[in-house]
Amino acid sequence: MAEFGGTVLVSQLWDERKLAYPIKGQKKGAYWLIYFRMDGGNLVAFERQCELNENLLRRLILKIDSRLAEPLVQHAQASEATTKSAAAH
Repeated sequence: MAEFGGTVLVSQLWDERKLAYPIKGQKKGAYWLIYFRMDGGNLVAFERQCELNENLLRRLILKIDSRLAEPLVQHAQASEATTKSAAAH
């Protein structure tokens, strides 16, 4: 991410599930929710790198409206802190 000028704001495991159908021979998948900031000009190169990464089966990159970005990141950070706290006990 850093090589493309991006900054990860929050990264957390969202869910692990059995896939509806095998993808590249995989029957289970781990879904990650990652909020990041990146200059739009670097996004094409970043997406290309994601395509070449064997560990990524699929990806979905969405641009979030600036009015929603901060509340979503705060919510994800609070959720991450709660999960870490519960795991520590």
